[in-house]
Amino acid sequence: MRSILIITVLIFCSTIVIKAQIPDVLIEQGKELLNKGTNYSDVGYLIEAEQHFQQALDLDNTNFFAQYFLAYTDYRLAIYYMQTKDDEQFKNYIQLSIEELKTILDSDDKDPEALALLASDYGEKIREDSSLAPQLAPKALSLISQVIEIAPDNPRVQLLAGKLILTLPEKYGGNKVKALVHLQKSVNLFQANREADDPIGWGYIFALTWLGINYTELNDYTTAAKIYNKALEVEPDFLWITNVLLPDVENKLNPPNE
Repeated sequence: MRSILIITVLIFCSTIVIKAQIPDVLIEQGKELLNKGTNYSDVGYLIEAEQHFQQALDLDNTNFFAQYFLAYTDYRLAIYYMQTKDDEQFKNYIQLSIEELKTILDSDDKDPEALALLASDYGEKIREDSSLAPQLAPKALSLISQVIEIAPDNPRVQLLAGKLILTLPEKYGGNKVKALVHLQKSVNLFQANREADDPIGWGYIFALTWLGINYTELNDYTTAAKIYNKALEVEPDFLWITNVLLPDVENKLNPPNE
């Protein structure tokens, strides 16, 4: 009888442990799919990643990483659909991301990762429809200013601050020189902390990418090309650089003969 009781307890405890591990497994699998989706600009991987994070959240609705990565994946999906000019899907996914981040902030209104990504969501809405700038730019800049005070040494905070300031219309706070400061700081922070444990993880390739874009916007194509090549050392399969950004600056440096 005693042995049966012990076995029952062990089975029960094992079941609890397995159930606790399932969301973590789903999140790690989702992160791998998300990385492939962003590298290859592949909507199929992004949608699979979203499904993994949603399943993890269904199993544990207080899991911060499931909440955050679901919001981040929807942010990436929104950007994908903005690039493919699917306005309806863009609006759908950007709104999902905003709502998911607000849920995180309902529990912790000073979470730097959620605040910075929310500011970037507003920035993407402005990029997609500049008529929203008078309404959303002050809100986005207020959020990014707040989060820089909270976590000035968070590399994603500096990345999303730089991207926001670079892409906003000048009339509403856009400034290429100010953006450069944030993006360079982001790259420096990522490089300094590459060996540190970072459970969020993403950002270094985007910090380099947007730094290169910033230099391109400033007509410094030589520096932009160097940064893009550095980025490809970090992530050789990042197709946005290999197929679009690097060829563009190389054509500017060496215009094809007409």
